[in-house]
Parts: sequence; structure tokens; C-alpha cells
Amino acid sequence: MSGLVLSIRNLERLHHGVVASHRFNRHGGIIGSLKADWLLVDRQRRVHPLHCEIRWLEGGFCVIDHCGQTLLNDSPLPIGQQIPVRLRDGDCLQVGTYQLLVRCQVSPDDKVCTRRALDELFTPGRQALDALLESPSTSAWQPHSTPPAPVDICTVFGPLEDQDLLAALNAPHRPVSVEENGLQRLMTGATP
Repeated sequence: MSGLVLSIRNLERLHHGVVASHRFNRHGGIIGSLKADWLLVDRQRRVHPLHCEIRWLEGGFCVIDHCGQTLLNDSPLPIGQQIPVRLRDGDCLQVGTYQLLVRCQVSPDDKVCTRRALDELFTPGRQALDALLESPSTSAWQPHSTPPAPVDICTVFGPLEDQDLLAALNAPHRPVSVEENGLQRLMTGATP
């Protein structure tokens, strides 16, 4: 990811002289109403001089709230002061009265790197294919000459006479060995 673009969604609130969008690179920047990289001034003066910060951390863009009044994705609660919160494409920040739409930009170099990595993932190397062809375990599949006899699953379990199913739910759990458990015997290939 090479950049992050924040755009004001509610343009009807745009104050004279405020730019409607701002692009942040990996150096990040400050959003606020005084001496900030993106100056936002609103009529109600709810944007603080140092409102929040956009920062590149651990491979992604994050927002850090400096005033305790930055909201994310229509949450009624602020994100928390001085806590980096990862931004994703399509998120919406609330800064003062402005709703800021988050758009992540991908550089052409990132696309080439991602495409190459996916091609390598889905196109195995020649050595892997050669190894599969040369391995002795790759014999032609042969169908079973006679299909296995069907198993009546009901014969595996004992009768449920005098057993209260609701009481059995509250009974203490007792480990059952494979020999005692009919279902386990079927799963291991035994016949009833």
C-alpha cells in the first residue's frame, strides 16, 4: 500500500477554504484545525487543533486520536486516545462534524509483487511436478472389484430401553474405549 486518501463525505458541511480530500503517504500526518497537514475547520469548532494523526505502523495505516473525540465507522464511542487503530479501505472517520471516507491506494509495484506471489503460489515449480511423477506411490487408481457391504448403523448401538435421554445429558461424562463405542468402531472400519 503506497498511500491513503481521506475524503469528506458530507460535503454540505464543508467550510470555506477547507480542501475536500487529502492524500497521506507512509510518512503520515496530522489532521486538525491549527498547524496540521490537513487543516479542517468546521462551523461548530468541534475539530481540535491537533485532532488525530495518520501514521504508517506495522505495514498499514493507522489513526491515533489525540483529543478523545475521533470516531470510527459510526461508533458512538471514540477510538481511545493515543491508541493506534488500523484503517481499512471503506472505513469512515468522524473528525468534528466531518465524515472522512478512507481509501487505500496501491502502487503498481505492490500489484506486481502481489501478482507474482500469487502466481508462485498457484503454479508449482517444475521440481514439484517432477517429484510427483517420479514417486513410486503414484500408481494408477484402480476401482474396488467388489464394493464393501453396507452397514446398518442402527445395529451398532444397543437398545435404548429404560434410558432417559434428558437424564443422560446431565450424567457425568465417562470416557468410552474404541471397543465400547459403536460409532468409533464404524469409523475405524470395523463391521458390527
